[in-house]
Amino acid sequence: MRQNDGHSTGKRRSQHLMEAKASKKRLLCSDILVLPTEILLLIIDNLPLPWRFSLALTCKYFTELTHRSALPRLEGEELTEFLFTLQKDIPNTFFCYCCHKLRLLDPNLKWESQAHAWTLRDFRNSYWLPDSCNAQHVSLPEKFRHSLFSTQISFMEANLVMSRHFYGFSHGIPLQSLERYKSFEHILEFGKCVRSHKPGCKYQRCTCFYKPWRRSGKKDVIRNGIVDPKTQLPGESLEALSRMKNTWKFSLRYTPKIIDDKLFIARFYTIVGPTVSEEHIKRLIRSMSIPICHHLICSAYPPCCLPKQYSCSCPYIRSAVPYPQDDGKAIEFDPEQDSCLLCSTDYNITLNQGPSNNETHLNISIYHCLGPCRSPSDKLWDYSAGPLTPFSQIELKSRVPELDRGSIRRKWHEAA
Repeated sequence: MRQNDGHSTGKRRSQHLMEAKASKKRLLCSDILVLPTEILLLIIDNLPLPWRFSLALTCKYFTELTHRSALPRLEGEELTEFLFTLQKDIPNTFFCYCCHKLRLLDPNLKWESQAHAWTLRDFRNSYWLPDSCNAQHVSLPEKFRHSLFSTQISFMEANLVMSRHFYGFSHGIPLQSLERYKSFEHILEFGKCVRSHKPGCKYQRCTCFYKPWRRSGKKDVIRNGIVDPKTQLPGESLEALSRMKNTWKFSLRYTPKIIDDKLFIARFYTIVGPTVSEEHIKRLIRSMSIPICHHLICSAYPPCCLPKQYSCSCPYIRSAVPYPQDDGKAIEFDPEQDSCLLCSTDYNITLNQGPSNNETHLNISIYHCLGPCRSPSDKLWDYSAGPLTPFSQIELKSRVPELDRGSIRRKWHEAA
């Protein structure tokens, strides 16, 4: 019986090899297929394991050749690399970096409407949402916090946008899915600083104003950093309307572009309101603390918080962690136009209070390059979305030569 089993196995194997060779003859001629079998076996033996699996799936001939040596089970990074490569050949499918599986994709839907989007858990660098700490001096509406959270970007969303760019329609989602727009109006009270029961306040250490992912109360409107579609925020129609008297109008917009096979995103913040004193505008800017990137914040120091011997520009660019110079002092950034020294981010800020129209205008334009977004550990994505930790002079000096300061803003405007 054993001899017969061995004979049958050998016979089946020979039959598979004959079928594989027959399939080879039916294939179009290519350089690799005309190589002798012995040479192909040497090539296969030297291929990384994920690529051996990929080669085995191309045709019966390569399946037979690769299976001559037992293929072990793929795990960890090898499985990730294999499935990431495999997704390119399977339409309406994408590789999920959270569960490390291939998932179904509807290329006609945005990311938040995909079946798998709401089952994701956090993973390293899973979201790009610049953090901000705030010392609140002006009571801002909940809509402000919601609008900031709703403009965060999931890595999987950016990944699928770039997958369509690289592999075609059925492999990703539209670039327009990364567009964001929010606008609303609100009457602000500047009578006294909300951090104190008195008209002024003493300097206190800043506290986090943006709560992580969820809103306290009966109804959750934020899940995994994404605003629930059922939560209605004022939309784009408000932009065309004139500002009501004594109200402040807040607008923000994200505009994405793909340039040189990299994802670029421009963020535009516009705050318009009545003319107020310098102290009041500083309170407002400090209360908003709009993040420029993961490392820099557009802020200000109201007189009630800053000792009289100090004087800072308005706005003031505050770093989330110190940027050390050779002498140990922190690097100062231009409040009107400058660049982050770690991630690929440029910014422009203008603050105008014109006597002609009695209005205050604050415009913040920020330009990011997030890279090709192939992996959460890609360098450009990692610098933009990675954990915020103190960095050394060595790290800063190694990163600065790679940056062409101002180039992100220039490329974004030059692109069609």
